[in-house]
Amino acid sequence: MRLRLAPRAEYRRKQDGRDWWLLDLRLARALGRFELFVDGRNLLDQRYQEVRGVEMPGRGFAVGVRSASR
Repeated sequence: MRLRLAPRAEYRRKQDGRDWWLLDLRLARALGRFELFVDGRNLLDQRYQEVRGVEMPGRGFAVGVRSASR
């Protein structure tokens, strides 16, 4: 059972002084020609606006299967 863990951390700072941290994580496992994955996005549940006035999504999760061959 081989699992792949892919964390991603990102710090953003806008010119007007707004700043935030984002933390995402993917856990994946190969199953023959396919890969099963679980994604966690914005795990810190940061409230932020890429564009002023437009709230970005909070914490979220996704599960999926994709073809492992590219």
